[in-house]
Parts: sequence; C-alpha cells; structure tokens
Amino acid sequence: FLSGGIDSSAIVALMAKHMDQPVKTFSIGFAEKSFDERPYARRVAERYNTEHHELVVEPEKEILDLLPMLVEHTEEPTADSSALPVFLVSRLARDHVTMVLSGDGGDEVFAGYETHNAWAVAEKWRKVPSFIRNGIVRPLVEALPVSDSKISFEFKAKRFVRIAELGAERAHFCWRRIVDEDTQAELRGSNLVGPEPWERHKHHFSNAGTDDALGKMLYVDTRFYLPGDMLVKVDRMSMATSLEARVPFLDHRLVEYAAKIPSRVKFPGGKKKYLLKKGLEPLLDHDLLYRKKAGFNVPKNQWLRNELRELVGDVLAPERLARHGLLDPAVVTRLVDEHAQRRADHSFAIWSVLIFQLWYDRFVAPN
Repeated sequence: FLSGGIDSSAIVALMAKHMDQPVKTFSIGFAEKSFDERPYARRVAERYNTEHHELVVEPEKEILDLLPMLVEHTEEPTADSSALPVFLVSRLARDHVTMVLSGDGGDEVFAGYETHNAWAVAEKWRKVPSFIRNGIVRPLVEALPVSDSKISFEFKAKRFVRIAELGAERAHFCWRRIVDEDTQAELRGSNLVGPEPWERHKHHFSNAGTDDALGKMLYVDTRFYLPGDMLVKVDRMSMATSLEARVPFLDHRLVEYAAKIPSRVKFPGGKKKYLLKKGLEPLLDHDLLYRKKAGFNVPKNQWLRNELRELVGDVLAPERLARHGLLDPAVVTRLVDEHAQRRADHSFAIWSVLIFQLWYDRFVAPN
C-alpha cells in the first residue's frame, strides 16, 4: 500500500533494494485535491520503478453500496472513515497479489502524529496570559469559517484552543477522541453505558513505566489507538477481500528498540519522526520527507453534505434512532442540519452515529 506518506514510501524504498523484480504498489486517491496524495505516491513509484496501480474513490458510485457491507465485515461500530479507502485499495491489490505490506505503526513507534507535539506547544501556550488566550484568541479562532480542506488550520486551531488548557495526559486523550466530550454527552443524555473511556486511558498512563510525557503517549497509543483502530481497520478490510496485510514497522525488535530511545533524541524540539526521516534521507526526496503530515483521511465533511445526504437522512431518521433510545434524536437532527448549513463541522460525530446506527440495524435489531 503506497499512500505517498513517509511510512509506506520507506517500505517501498527498502523492498525495492531487496527484490529482483519490480515492487507492486497500490494507491487510492480522491477528486478533492487536498485529500489526494497520489502525486506523492507516483514520485516514489517512479523513483523505484514500481508496477504502480491507482484508483480514485467516487462516492456517488462506491460509498452508498459499500457502507453497510463494510459495517458487516467489521462486526462492531468502528467509526474510522478511512476504512472505506482501505477496503478499496485492498480490493484493487487483490486483483494482483495475495499479500501486501502496510506502513501502519510508524507513527506510534517514531512519534509521528500532531497530537505528539501538540502537548509541547500547549505548554508554551499556557504561559500566555489567560485574558489573551481565552478573551481574545479563542473567540477569534471559534469564529473561523468552516473549511472542507483536509485537516485544515480551522479544524486544528479550534480543537487546540478547546483542549490546550488541559494537562498533557488528558489533552492527549481528548485529541484522540473522535467525538468531543460535550457533544457525546448531548447525544447520550442520561444513557451512560459502561465506564468513561478516560478512566481506562488514565490507568495505562499511570502504568507506562516512564515519567516522560511523550513516552507515556506513545505507550497509550500502542494500547488503544493502534490495536483498537488502525490495525482493526487494515486487518478486517483486507481480509474482506481475501488479502493478507503485514506491518513491518511493528516488528517487535524495532518497537522495543525505538521505545528505549530517549524522547530528546527521538523527538528533538517537537520534530515528528525525526530519526526515521534522517535515516531515510538517502532513499527519499527531501521535500517528500519533510512535507506536512497529511494522514489517510477521506472528505467525509463534503460527502455528508452532498453524496451521503440522503443516506444520512434515512438512516438517522428520528423513528430509527428511537428503536434503541440510546441517542437523542433531536440532537442528532440538529448536528446534521448545522453541518448541512455549514454552521459547524460535525462530520466526526455524524459519521460515528451513522456507523453505529448501521451496525445496530444489522447486528442488534435487524428488520
């Protein structure tokens, strides 16, 4: 799987050194340019003379039919929207091979997520006088218009000012949440099911075996985010197409070695994946290595306003939500309307509820 990011590009570069035939590479793209990384993937494919294959996701053709089927393959309400392109790239690859290598794990091993350096920025931010942070900057940030771009400045800035006042551990947990605490409380009302997720995260933070803030975050990511989302998504979507996926970055020897590297060496000055990038400089173009991280995201904010609008209205109709009574139909309707009118970006919450309802209708109370 060649996304055009550092991790998958590194694997292609190293595969090419050890194979006596061209590496077969597979990429997924989107019509919306800020989400489309195919140009970067092509550069790697051209440099290493791979047998390259591409597919562009067309939501009006693919998503309506795929969503219920992918929920069925996942068998649990997993609201990671990138499961869709992972399924599609797996299906594409299965036409040519029976096993692929994936770049998953590189971010957790070498500290590659925005959340990993956000805590360092937040520590400096909290030194700014409160009346400037909360009286001037936050209202200006909250007033920024909704953007449809991939991980836009507007999205990151609003999330930052809402979370940066918290301590490192709680902030990391909140940055990892798909649906923020206030929205989730509104959606659930008095229907509290099971323990608050923060309690489980807090337990692992306290048992990370280190006092280093970054080390704790990486440890917790390997206990939650990696096995509960990233690996579930790749495993189930690839197996749905009878494709085997393997993750070289999670070779236990590499994980154990990287975990012993001090944060000041692995993450100097908040530079994400510093050691990995330095090691790959002979193998990949400098501008590809040091460009801003994009991540494997889909333009769901646009899809929910356009191609999926009818599906959302049908699946999240109040009468269907009332079948289980776990979510407040009025709150769901309000989120959908505000999103459609571009008054706010509720795409993460709407997608989560959409997947939950599809799962409920299939596994809990099928018609």
